[in-house]
Amino acid sequence: MMKWLLMAAIVAFVAVFRAVVMAPLPKLENIAVDMSGKTTIVTGATDGIGKYNALALVQWNASVILPVRNLVKGKLVKD
Repeated sequence: MMKWLLMAAIVAFVAVFRAVVMAPLPKLENIAVDMSGKTTIVTGATDGIGKYNALALVQWNASVILPVRNLVKGKLVKD
């Protein structure tokens, strides 16, 4: 009896976890934001989430400063 109860609890936990934590997030491209006149500094903008954030900020008309260690990667993101 205890094994079945434990298994049911695990299945319920997994179902709730998938519904809450793994729910799709809205894409930044679909959010209308106007950041005209704002200046932002994005560290880590040559890869991963920093790059994604920098590109989203540019789409929202913000001035973006990218302090980078690798100038080649920085120029690729800029272009």
